[in-house]
Amino acid sequence: MILDFLLHIFLLQTEFSKSPKGRLASPQGIPDYIIVAVSVLVVIVSLFLLIKYFVQPKEKDENHIKRVILKDDFSG
Repeated sequence: MILDFLLHIFLLQTEFSKSPKGRLASPQGIPDYIIVAVSVLVVIVSLFLLIKYFVQPKEKDENHIKRVILKDDFSG
């Protein structure tokens, strides 16, 4: 039942999603607002995780590939 509802939301095409004007058309219904809200949420979560792992990458394991490469002896 929930799956049918979600499928209906994503298959429903309103004027907003098929407008040739692109960004000039405004959302016209709940499905458009749900799609926009989910998209914004995905971007915010992605940005949060990007910053989190950029600042603190958690590469402390001795077997991490970074440490294996840095300890590699190229002298021969």
